[in-house]
Amino acid sequence: MPRRLPRGPTRDPGDGLGATGPETSTDPARAPLAGGPAPTTGPLPPPTTSSLGATFAAEPNPWPARLIMVALLAAASYGGYRLYRRLTRPDVVAISSPYRSSTGVTVELPGGSGWHSDRRLRLKESRGPAWMRGDVMFRGPTADAADEFVLVLRIHAPGGYSRAIDPEQLRSGLERGLQQTAAAAGATTRSLACVLESTWRTEQAVACYGVVVLPMRTIPCAVYLWVASDDDVVGIGYATGDGTLDPLEAMARTAR
Repeated sequence: MPRRLPRGPTRDPGDGLGATGPETSTDPARAPLAGGPAPTTGPLPPPTTSSLGATFAAEPNPWPARLIMVALLAAASYGGYRLYRRLTRPDVVAISSPYRSSTGVTVELPGGSGWHSDRRLRLKESRGPAWMRGDVMFRGPTADAADEFVLVLRIHAPGGYSRAIDPEQLRSGLERGLQQTAAAAGATTRSLACVLESTWRTEQAVACYGVVVLPMRTIPCAVYLWVASDDDVVGIGYATGDGTLDPLEAMARTAR
């Protein structure tokens, strides 16, 4: 006899579907709203933050790096400006009296006008905390053909002059210092003699007289040095082609 075909697919009673279709739920919470989407059976996604909050949470603060970049650009610009000034500014400039030299000493120049400063003639030497600086001014068309020279010298040695100094030791030491200074400036001295002199200033002082031999000429000169403080010795030098050294006394008295 012929077999009878089954009326429909066989379903497992435990899968939630009946023999004719899916089981209809009677739970109000699972019933879909009219016109709304069907409920999902999986877990809900976690809540997300706003896009603005996510941006600030994901990106670091850029301002520290920007400030560092601005500081580096400013430092580079300032260094370039200083280099530009050093390469383009003239070596010889006109100056007026009173003149504050590169040593920090202010001097009243004789005659008051026509003076120049040449930064190539400046002296600077250091030995540990001690140092020596010299500044040369001249009056005339050029330094090689000048009519007058003024030298301002400062020797700084912290505490080096705090104790009483033997006058002879001061005289001989400054005489050697002048010879070394002239040699550093490309000149030599001749007939240099230093004597104790205390009438121009109240500090311990020495006056030195001699001749400076330059590459193109020889001129008489005089230098007056005094112990300005416990740390400093200051000197004013004067040289002129006509041999008159009288302006040195006025400069030595008024230097500050």
